[in-house]
Amino acid sequence: MLLALAGAGIDFAEQPVPAEDTESLQWVSDHSPIPITADEAVHTPEDALALVRSHACSMLNVKLQKVGGISRALDILAIARAAGIPCMIGCMTETPVGIAAGAHVALGSPVVTHVDLDGCIDLAFQPTTGGVEIRGDQLTVSDRPGLGVELNDEYRNHFANQEALQ
Repeated sequence: MLLALAGAGIDFAEQPVPAEDTESLQWVSDHSPIPITADEAVHTPEDALALVRSHACSMLNVKLQKVGGISRALDILAIARAAGIPCMIGCMTETPVGIAAGAHVALGSPVVTHVDLDGCIDLAFQPTTGGVEIRGDQLTVSDRPGLGVELNDEYRNHFANQEALQ
């Protein structure tokens, strides 16, 4: 399929084989005209190092929720940077808090060439406001302190009368 899609303007193909099958990921990467990005195969800095050493991919997709937070993401980005491999900061379905954290990590790392930080768009309820603004294909971060997020007043009011929070 990747051979047939060559020339279609595709930036990369993400995790085209099962996460645990590094050998097949390397084979596909070696034979694909489209760069291959590892996603589900990257959970730890050790995973990233093994993928880099085996030349199993052209890019790493680092999701803060998947890898264990900001510091582990930074460790993975450092490995990729040392190896000269670009990264994407992606996300899971998560609140704007996680999206804002991912955006700040992406903006702070020269190895990040792509972002996919729209996992909060389809949530039925947003527990926070601020942090990031998404308009079309543009994402901007808040200039407020920290991640720039605040609890949504409706969310805060819902729990203000709960005994567990008193």
